[in-house]
Amino acid sequence: FLPLYLRGLGRPLANGDEAVYAELARSMARTGDWATPRWQGRPVFNRPPASVWPLALAMKVAGPIPAVLHVVGAVQALGIVLLVYALGALLWTRTTGLLAALLTGSATLQLLYARTVVADNLLVLCTLGSLVAWELGRKQRRWLLLWGLCLGLALLTKQLLGLLPLMAPVADLLGRRRMNRRQVGLAIVLGLALAGLWLLAETLRFGPAFLREHL
Repeated sequence: FLPLYLRGLGRPLANGDEAVYAELARSMARTGDWATPRWQGRPVFNRPPASVWPLALAMKVAGPIPAVLHVVGAVQALGIVLLVYALGALLWTRTTGLLAALLTGSATLQLLYARTVVADNLLVLCTLGSLVAWELGRKQRRWLLLWGLCLGLALLTKQLLGLLPLMAPVADLLGRRRMNRRQVGLAIVLGLALAGLWLLAETLRFGPAFLREHL
């Protein structure tokens, strides 16, 4: 799917969202401030930084050109397809995973978002990664720490929607499935701590105005 996602790599930025993320990434790469997205030098409080990190890193390496941003989106979209395969294989069979990956990779919205600079790709990656880690954690508990990391990264990508990884333990609780509650609790603490430490640091840096606008 990657060659398909990379079609028209050098095209201009298509809409306002792409322009916003391009400027946030350019500012982050130029200033080296990886905690605070900035629009033309001014801090932006309503957008967490994680979705800007891969864009800024790519700009730091290859320069501030649209093609660089589109490569990031295409690679993230490919990651989504691979995680769908992994989840399908874990829950059912490899054949099921392959069919699910083919359907996902060729879906209209997937093709659109693969070629657009948005935060949604990273959020979906984090959510799918958390589900894969959760299923692996049923047999090897250390995978639950990865689930916690995915939760923290999701919260640093989108404020409210970043809680989506929590649907895995909630579903197990509702279905009365066994889980290692201590390990799950530690993983939740890890995820919330990652996002919480960033929230605390930014609040101390910019004051209550940051917290009000961010939440």
